[in-house]
Amino acid sequence: STSTSTSTSKNTTMPGINWKMILSPILVYAIETSHIDWTDPFNLNAARAAYAAVTLCIAILKLWLYRKINASYDERRVKMKPSKGVTGEEIPARELSVTDHDLEQLQASARTWLMATLISVGIHSWKGWYLPIIFQCFSQPLMAYDAPLFQIHVLGFSDSGDHNPLKRPWAASPKNAFEEVYRQANMMDPRNRQEAERRKEKKKAAKQLLARKR
Repeated sequence: STSTSTSTSKNTTMPGINWKMILSPILVYAIETSHIDWTDPFNLNAARAAYAAVTLCIAILKLWLYRKINASYDERRVKMKPSKGVTGEEIPARELSVTDHDLEQLQASARTWLMATLISVGIHSWKGWYLPIIFQCFSQPLMAYDAPLFQIHVLGFSDSGDHNPLKRPWAASPKNAFEEVYRQANMMDPRNRQEAERRKEKKKAAKQLLARKR
């Protein structure tokens, strides 16, 4: 079919390096060592504007992906294993077309993204935490780029091959949006960082004391 030839037109596959494990600490370190006063109204409004622009771009990207996936029907079949839905309901094993599979994945990612966005805005408005929205100005585009749907339908990477990470079906859905955003916020909370530094200093002092006794 037309979509089959499009999705396999390139032999390039998604990079195998897993950068997700180090993304959060790198971004947190970069934000914290930037020496920018994020409490300054000008800087804070600039961060809000950047976050709004990134969020709008991600929304447009998801709408564009929806139209592109629907543009031509890919009748190849994808065998889905039993899984659990968002509310914990059991979903039996089934078989979907590639188009239906990709639309289902897009819907799930859009739901998670929207929930994370609403939570981030809510936390910023309620508690005044600004670092999560700054963090997501960088993390949202990176995560969008790394998504299989983007790799296949935008970059034209191959989706075939037994050892290809883009071969369907893909890995399980992302983490709970609230837990992820709250974790990011807590990582960047100055009080939590100070407490972590105090614990680190206590451990260091205990080791030095033990070394002297020996």
